[in-house]
Amino acid sequence: MTSSLLQRLGIALPIIQGPMTGSDTPALAAAVSAAGGLGMLGCGMRSPAAMAEAAAAVRQQTDRPFGMNLFVQATPNPDEATVQAAMERL
Repeated sequence: MTSSLLQRLGIALPIIQGPMTGSDTPALAAAVSAAGGLGMLGCGMRSPAAMAEAAAAVRQQTDRPFGMNLFVQATPNPDEATVQAAMERL
């Protein structure tokens, strides 16, 4: 099973870098991918232009596969009572 997953991802090692939005860099993702793992870019806070720029930077540093992680969810919009209840718990 593991080797099948590795083959499908095109990687040599069962290592997937956490997509740490705000802490990851194209250089880190490229290094992980070049070493045989799956480098990742956290893209939840990147604009489309920044995502394209980061992907291009990874591609300049390695020809190995890498991933881009996106948040696909609705933006939370809690009412005032919910926010107040959360604040009281803190």
